[in-house]
Amino acid sequence: MQQRPSSLALYIAIPLAALPLWAGCLCSAQPDDSRPRHSGQHSEAPLDSGDSQTPVCAPVAEHPTLVSPDLPDGVTVALLEPDQGLLPDGAPVVVVFHGGTEPDSIPLVASVVNQPRYGLARLYVNFPGGSSDLSTAGDNDYRGPRSRQVGALALQYAGGLVRDDEGCLLAERATGAISAQPPLVYGHSNGVALAVATLADSSLELPDLTGLVAWEPPSNAQFATIELGLSGEPSSDYQGCEWDGSALICAAGYGSLGWEATLYHDHLEVTGAAYFDLDGDGSYQGGVDRPAWGERAWLEGEEWIAFSPQLRSALGEPDPRIMAMDLTDQYWGERDTSRQVPAAMEAHSTLPVIVVATSQDHLNGVPDHANITGFVYALMSEGAQWVRLNPDASYLSEVLELSGELPDNAANTAFVPGDAAAQWIPDEDEHSLHSWELSAAGVVELAERSWAGNWELDLEGRLEI
Repeated sequence: MQQRPSSLALYIAIPLAALPLWAGCLCSAQPDDSRPRHSGQHSEAPLDSGDSQTPVCAPVAEHPTLVSPDLPDGVTVALLEPDQGLLPDGAPVVVVFHGGTEPDSIPLVASVVNQPRYGLARLYVNFPGGSSDLSTAGDNDYRGPRSRQVGALALQYAGGLVRDDEGCLLAERATGAISAQPPLVYGHSNGVALAVATLADSSLELPDLTGLVAWEPPSNAQFATIELGLSGEPSSDYQGCEWDGSALICAAGYGSLGWEATLYHDHLEVTGAAYFDLDGDGSYQGGVDRPAWGERAWLEGEEWIAFSPQLRSALGEPDPRIMAMDLTDQYWGERDTSRQVPAAMEAHSTLPVIVVATSQDHLNGVPDHANITGFVYALMSEGAQWVRLNPDASYLSEVLELSGELPDNAANTAFVPGDAAAQWIPDEDEHSLHSWELSAAGVVELAERSWAGNWELDLEGRLEI
């Protein structure tokens, strides 16, 4: 049954050491390298209380406890606790890498606070560059190096390796018991790109991790910029995707590009867009031709319009705001999900991964779901030892109380990009369940598998803990 949400929302500021970007770890405590990475067992986490001068750490509910939220060395996080922990020793901690390119997830909106908790403690984080009193200071680097450092620090805090601005460990801030199981990572849409890039960044020190749950990732620059069609509006010129050994590359009609200076995008607040000239008449026709907006990007002290390398190469430079080709390669070299996979798996090949996706993607409209199966294929090609597309059917049924025909792809199934054999969570129209709820089944499955030490490729039923 679903856990009733607790009303607790805990806000904390974590101090960052004043180190330059290239200096690596931003924390005052280092991971204990004697502990095996991704052991799959519930080993003791380093949640010591320190010496006699360690302050008494009381839980803080509802209101932020930031001492100086505008200082560049502060990172804002928020903890949502369940009424009762999933595991015998308490609630596993899940660090949330939220989607989009907006830096803030805090303050948490009511719809997030009121979501079911499933026995899990969720840790949210504000990445640099927001505009509220709770924002983490610094420029918005659109999920770049500084954002990776902030994400790594949140993972260290979740793993009990660093203290907050009042000298407290996360477990000391919680009202209920926090499990000693290493933290899990939940990437939501574009948050998957940042999570995988954080795993790939060899300059960062990370704690042991229990697993990664990735919800509908935009698995390359073409999907991140939605160049290949929106959900429900598939592109007529999409030709499929392939893994080339270092990135997922998709073919489309880039030979028919144009530029229309008068188009305006409300959300991006950008005037001017590329478009696919589908009728070949040399001018933009609304309802016929398909716009390609790119995304707002920040690099080398300037804001740009960034397109995928494929579109940028074919488009040329009809507008000075378009990122130059060399900068485009640099920008996506750090943000394209698929291009981060080789380095991430070199460092974390034993990290279990569940990729969650429905029959209709929340954003991308390619009919063969290559953005999802391509990500699974990239992980397995680069040495991931345990990867599953969608949670086990028993977890979808028992955790979410879903019924009917549910997907049951065995772990380590060798899907190729666009594989027609892949099974999806049914969801033909609007999403009937929130992305967190669908993903929570995967988080619960990884937490319980790790506790039980059971990594069978398929299960007959939910594990008994």
